[in-house]
Amino acid sequence: MILKCHFIDISSGNIIGGSINMTSSPDGNLICRAPKSDITGDVKLEISANGLQWQDFGLAVKFYNGPRVTEVNPTNGVTKNPKGLTLEVKGQNFECPNKDCSKIKVRFTNAKGDEIYSDGKLSESGNVITLIPKYPAPETLDVDVSFNG
Repeated sequence: MILKCHFIDISSGNIIGGSINMTSSPDGNLICRAPKSDITGDVKLEISANGLQWQDFGLAVKFYNGPRVTEVNPTNGVTKNPKGLTLEVKGQNFECPNKDCSKIKVRFTNAKGDEIYSDGKLSESGNVITLIPKYPAPETLDVDVSFNG
């Protein structure tokens, strides 16, 4: 049996992003991946065994607009970064949860999906500063930021 889940915007009563098949984690927990949304605030999570009858288990979920990278400087770096040069990451919704900025991570992803993570720090101007990764070869990398590790 495949369980389904969906999220409901409490303010409008609308379903956000449709129904989603739930998955299981290795330790047996059920996972309902939240869809991308512009909604911020509290939403309801409902679960169904048949996709027709939905059960509200009273699980409150808070949606928020996550960080979005809009610019990096410099736009080019050197391979292996022998001089320890830094990268400035600019974006939107750069906010530390509960004012705790100790868990900022910057993810660099290549076209094959390989990832490198680097610690970040929030500057006074609201941008994230991190070391350019010691990447072994010239390649274009996507850059993402997480404020909760």
